[in-house]
Amino acid sequence: MNWFEDPAELLKRRRQAGLSQAQLAERTGRSRSLIRDVELRKIKLQGNLAHDLWKAIAHADVEQKKRMIPLASLLNPNPPDWYGRAGNTSSEAEDLLRRIVAESKNLIAIQEELIAELRKGAEQDASKITSLNERVQILQDLLAVETEGALAQSKAEELRGKLAKTLE
Repeated sequence: MNWFEDPAELLKRRRQAGLSQAQLAERTGRSRSLIRDVELRKIKLQGNLAHDLWKAIAHADVEQKKRMIPLASLLNPNPPDWYGRAGNTSSEAEDLLRRIVAESKNLIAIQEELIAELRKGAEQDASKITSLNERVQILQDLLAVETEGALAQSKAEELRGKLAKTLE
């Protein structure tokens, strides 16, 4: 079986192109159930059907790649060379992109400030927790000593009672 006749390959490439079964069906003028049956290997992927499906997936893949912009370019307020060469940009779009980048940088700065404040608060909370843990340990030790003292006193009273009985 050739790769272009493999329904699993078709499914994989359809998903990579960002198409649902319904979208692929619409692009090819076929039914979604037909696409489903091809992917489930109920219908052979061959001839005009294979040609139409692969052509639609290829076009969708090309369209998807045209829409993709490298993330790193969004952090640069000056559009890259390829952006201007594409011939499909306007000064309004460039201005909008610059404003989005500037606003993103502002949001990143605010986020960094908030993180710094949270860390500062966390350090203060950690210090308070340490102090509270020390107090709890002291109280536990005190309780243990007082419990031992109370038990000792109770034992002493018991022994005094026995002694008193023997003296009678």
